[in-house]
Amino acid sequence: MDVDGFVPLAFVGSFQAVYSVHQDYESLLETMKHSETIELDEQNEKIRLREGWQKWVWPNAEGGYGVPRYIKLADKDATADEATA
Repeated sequence: MDVDGFVPLAFVGSFQAVYSVHQDYESLLETMKHSETIELDEQNEKIRLREGWQKWVWPNAEGGYGVPRYIKLADKDATADEATA
């Protein structure tokens, strides 16, 4: 969990209980878009509770909370394809 209380959706999708319901990543992502309980950072494909997420962020070694923010980088192949188009 990062400093803002977000967890990568791909990590949650790897849980057996989640995978048994959403075997493809796109259906899981689409479901999160419509959740009333979960907030989705669509750009970075990460999720957190809409309310009360602060109480779940654990202290880190530096005296703060959470780990550095998780961001999704552009796919190298997609970037190369866009540059040549």
